[in-house]
Amino acid sequence: MKKKIILDCDPGIDDALAIALCCASDEIELRGLTVTHGNVPLSQTLDNALGLISFLGRDVEVYRGTTRPLIRKPIDASNVHGNNGLGGVRLPLHSRKPNSKRAVDFIIEEVMANPGEISLFGIGPLTNIALALRMEPMLASAVAEIVIMGGAIGEGNTTPAAEFNLYADPHAARVVFESGRLTTMFGLDVTHRALATAERLAPLKGMGNKVADLVLGFMESYQGFYADTYGWDSPAIHDMCTIAWAIDPSLFQTKRMRVEVDTNEGPNFGRSVGDSLLRSTDAALIDVAFDVDADRLFALFAARIARYRN
Repeated sequence: MKKKIILDCDPGIDDALAIALCCASDEIELRGLTVTHGNVPLSQTLDNALGLISFLGRDVEVYRGTTRPLIRKPIDASNVHGNNGLGGVRLPLHSRKPNSKRAVDFIIEEVMANPGEISLFGIGPLTNIALALRMEPMLASAVAEIVIMGGAIGEGNTTPAAEFNLYADPHAARVVFESGRLTTMFGLDVTHRALATAERLAPLKGMGNKVADLVLGFMESYQGFYADTYGWDSPAIHDMCTIAWAIDPSLFQTKRMRVEVDTNEGPNFGRSVGDSLLRSTDAALIDVAFDVDADRLFALFAARIARYRN
């Protein structure tokens, strides 16, 4: 049975890879893209989502989401993803328009019309999902699951304590974590193990495929940040991990933990606090991914990207 997914995203280089994998995979029925602020402002993430769907040749509706976090001042990650969110890589001009329905309304209507069937995958700041949970009290019991890319049990990437997606809207993240429907978390603990090395990207070269060429362009741009920040030769592909897991959960190892989000101002603002001994009985009980078979993950990605035709 196909997994029916609403993908809430903020494209974003790694979001683009997740969208490409999602659209090339028969195991997934992508019900819509909802777009939020995040890696760059909403006006740009929305255009990137529309441009990607057009470039991929897929008939998927795109929904405009929130422009800012619930409470905190907006931030972005243009230092990582470039001013256009795609590392300066330009998509062809397109004529796609977003659906007139708001992202939050679409999430509520789609989930409530299909109770127990729709999975929400959040790979950006969780503002849209949090607002939907607040606006419709029955949403948490109607959604099949919520899966996120965000957080870090170890060190963060935006502050020493916090990963970007949670730091960008920790109050929204707290709403989602406390909803009781967050089932699986892909944080930096696992995504920093999924590095796009030259060997793992090699199958994309010479594929004669415009999507493969686009991915390689993204990776070339993305690599500079990881070299400058971490001294790594290869970038991490965070968001794609969630979609790969939806296709083949055996790629990952997870651990059941209690996790809560710190929304107190100070050095731990936005931190995801994990408890592997399950002592924090009020905190969310979720599966936290901590290891990945990265070679198999990239082999899966390459095989699916090969399905695209120029």
